[in-house]
Amino acid sequence: FEYHTSPEYSGRSSTRVSATAAEFALVVFRPQKIGLGGRGPNGEIPETFVSQPLMANPKFDRVPYAIPMHTKRSNGSFGNDFVLISVHLHAERQGQSAAESIDQRNGEINEVFKWADRLTRDTGERDFIFLGDMNVASSSEVLGVLSSNPAAEKWDSLNSEAFPTNLILDRPYDQ
Repeated sequence: FEYHTSPEYSGRSSTRVSATAAEFALVVFRPQKIGLGGRGPNGEIPETFVSQPLMANPKFDRVPYAIPMHTKRSNGSFGNDFVLISVHLHAERQGQSAAESIDQRNGEINEVFKWADRLTRDTGERDFIFLGDMNVASSSEVLGVLSSNPAAEKWDSLNSEAFPTNLILDRPYDQ
């Protein structure tokens, strides 16, 4: 296995701290099967954060990081490409209502949809995998996001039932 990280970290604070409030994106992959880099029909796909600034961003608690990758054919040549979008979406904070938390998460998701639409227009890329800590609490939250955004019609959820994906099953975080 090999790994690849974002060049910087991102977080809620305006200062760089050592905590979950500031995180690097990380992807682990098999280099025999997957390679870094991708190209759409209209050109190379950049490896990038989807928004700036990285710290205290007005749209994201932690700015998602996009990593273009590609499959490798058995002869080692370039296969299908795709873009991984690593996220850690907003989690409900003390003193914040569930509705406020959901609205903030929906805003973050919608911003990623807009970013992906721009990349599709610029490069022709259409294969995106949105992964990471979504912090969604229910299937209705997932379906609400997917039904409230016109850009979402191009996206499918692999966990639309919001099955628990964490070790503490009665908590909505780390989903």
